[in-house]
Amino acid sequence: MLTETDVFIRTGALDTGATKVVGSGDERPCLLAVNRKRRRGKQLTLETSSVTSKALVAPLSVPYFERRRLHERRRLHESGDGVTYFSVSQRGRRRESLEDVCFADKASCYYSIFDGHGGSRAAQFASRKLHEKIVLDRKSMREAFLETDREFAKCEEFNGHHSSSCGTTAVSVRISGKKLTVAHVGDSRALLVTPTRVETLTTDHSATAASEAERIQRAGGYVLNKRVSGSLAISRAIGDIRYKQFIVAEPDIVTLEVDEENSFLVLGTDGLWGVVSDAEIHRELLEAKGDLRLACRNLVDLTFKCDGRDDASVVAVNLDAAGEL
Repeated sequence: MLTETDVFIRTGALDTGATKVVGSGDERPCLLAVNRKRRRGKQLTLETSSVTSKALVAPLSVPYFERRRLHERRRLHESGDGVTYFSVSQRGRRRESLEDVCFADKASCYYSIFDGHGGSRAAQFASRKLHEKIVLDRKSMREAFLETDREFAKCEEFNGHHSSSCGTTAVSVRISGKKLTVAHVGDSRALLVTPTRVETLTTDHSATAASEAERIQRAGGYVLNKRVSGSLAISRAIGDIRYKQFIVAEPDIVTLEVDEENSFLVLGTDGLWGVVSDAEIHRELLEAKGDLRLACRNLVDLTFKCDGRDDASVVAVNLDAAGEL
């Protein structure tokens, strides 16, 4: 079981040969990975202190490749206590690996979500750096985002021909009592869910947004087929060195106070928002009656039943419980 820090990073890109490191009471975050072992025709269930990965069972009479497809069909990555917060990530059907990252520092009331593209490395990098700068170094949200992007550009790992177009969306939230500070780039979202309403706290940074298209054109770029330079659907991100003149990491930041009881913060990637409506999110959170594990699993199940091609991740936070920490 995790320590009070209760921090996790989870991506599906960490595979064979990875190790598992769990916090030891030193009040620092810990990185969770899993060393996967596969056996044909048997149920694959991996459990660490905060990660459970399950695959469907296929009978041995099914041809090998069909069994493998069934085993790969559902792979959920979960973390959290289910009371203060919980997260679920699911790899999309068309994805080789999970590129989403969820990060939570329960003790510091800090929660974030990332949707990487071109692999998960950018999302992993940004999740670590933003936490370090916002929580440990106490930098402002804006400064943390811009510094993380500059350090990304200087990192040799991301300067190769195939790595220069990898990047990530980011949503980071700091909770202090009833006050929420939300910063984001890209099209991952943050929602406030209360008993009476759903309020979207972020605005998608999309190449189709008129203000973003104008900014890109002023910088010497162009939008083709609803994508920046005909390639990227999002107009702001951490990384994407190849398009850095146009794809900026300047975050939008909002601050608000939440006075209503039984309110929740929901973070999600576009694999969730593209399938699940605000009304469905509102219904699942309220019907779960505080069971965040149930609510998150139900939301991700909806994405798989309706589409499931893209990675889908959700983080739900009980603001009543988080505000008391």
